[in-house]
Amino acid sequence: MREFIKLVLIGLIVWVGFESHAGEIELQEYDVLSDVISQKYIRAGVSVIVMLSATQCCMPPLEKPNPNWSLQPYSELKRQSPDLLSETLDDFKVKNASKKTLKNRFSLSSERVLLSRDQLKNLIPDACCGWKSFYKRYPTAPGIITVSRVGFNHQKNQALVYVGNQKQSREGLGVLYILVKTENSWIIQQELEMWES
Repeated sequence: MREFIKLVLIGLIVWVGFESHAGEIELQEYDVLSDVISQKYIRAGVSVIVMLSATQCCMPPLEKPNPNWSLQPYSELKRQSPDLLSETLDDFKVKNASKKTLKNRFSLSSERVLLSRDQLKNLIPDACCGWKSFYKRYPTAPGIITVSRVGFNHQKNQALVYVGNQKQSREGLGVLYILVKTENSWIIQQELEMWES
């Protein structure tokens, strides 16, 4: 009986840990996202960052979400990135099993605008030719940014995150970033291209 109670308690602890782990977006995730966006997408003349308001992993922002789509086989990802820890990848997979709504908790030098998928479709009704209205409204934006949740290792000194950037119908790039924590920020260690248009 005592062993049974131990097993039930261990199961509860694991379940509660999993639930809180995959729940709300952590502040440290916003730190990682802010550092990646600052390092890769904010340049001279960029005064606004336009982002999809829900997390999205590994596909262009104007694509219809496909629940059957998944990352390339994780073993292939590990092969390409031997420094990527299994626990970081596992955390990434758990957190990105469902979408979460982003809050404006980014630390960026540029203004941030979070758009829902419906708002984005109204702004760009035709993915092929509708970009004029987007750039008329946001002339200094580097296109539309989409982000995933951030996976961490247990020590929270390694991170894995996806960032997509669509600038036109045939100009975009989706990248998985592996980052390492330094004293004051997160530094990109490796970039793995997921798609290009």
